[in-house]
Amino acid sequence: MPKKIICIAGTYSGCGKTTIAELLLKTLKGNWGALKYTKTSLYIAVSDETEDPPKGKDTYRMKKAGAKKVIRIQSPEDRLEEPVQIALRLMADCDGIIAEGNSLVEFLNPDIVIFVWGQDIDKIKSSAKRLFKTLYRQDVDDIKLKDILLKASKKRKISCSIARKIAEKYNFSYQEVGKIIDELNIKITDCELGCF
Repeated sequence: MPKKIICIAGTYSGCGKTTIAELLLKTLKGNWGALKYTKTSLYIAVSDETEDPPKGKDTYRMKKAGAKKVIRIQSPEDRLEEPVQIALRLMADCDGIIAEGNSLVEFLNPDIVIFVWGQDIDKIKSSAKRLFKTLYRQDVDDIKLKDILLKASKKRKISCSIARKIAEKYNFSYQEVGKIIDELNIKITDCELGCF
């Protein structure tokens, strides 16, 4: 069993998880392996891509960054336990593993979890929402709403009309928006309907 496990999770595909993995693999000393998880709907595969990772793929980038062993897991989320155990046996001689994929956090019991937020808050995957809530005991949608309200407010003030439009556009109740507005100490101005 590897001595250290660092999991890299993120909000959506393309948010920067592999870039973080590359930076870590270039920096860490010792015999580090890389584990990449890709969700599938039906089949399970565990592939050792150490010798010949497909060019342009994440496993190729991790190998080029210095991973001594590169394993790729493809599996449905609900059948991930066995492929993870196979991958860990294949990487038993590694000092540590850099593991990329939200669902791996649950199965690997990592020493460190790095959560990459990304810039597009509208593309958040359901696995990221579950993981974020587990790690931070907060709902990603609350963080998303806080970000939207802070950007829409001016000097900690927001009009009732704008707050209602935000609630409707992002499918939040007026009560949810009002709760976050209170938490952020934003003052409602030009109240029209008494929604907040």
